[in-house]
Amino acid sequence: MQWATNIKKLLKDGLYVHNLRRIEDVAWEAVKNGQSPCPAYVIFQISRGIADCWDDGPLLVTEAKRVEDALRPSIEAVLVV
Repeated sequence: MQWATNIKKLLKDGLYVHNLRRIEDVAWEAVKNGQSPCPAYVIFQISRGIADCWDDGPLLVTEAKRVEDALRPSIEAVLVV
């Protein structure tokens, strides 16, 4: 599952908007190609939803860190397919 490996690498860079968009793209490609479509779709929706919210304006570093700390374990758990 190359897509999962790629997303794990991207997660190491953190959950900032540009990186979330890259995660979104990788996950969507996996969905379209039928590679673990359910887990890939979950990650696609999570990354897209956060990036869409954060696109609206600047975000406090503390808030971004709190979201990342809360979501990272769940995202990584979905990658274990």
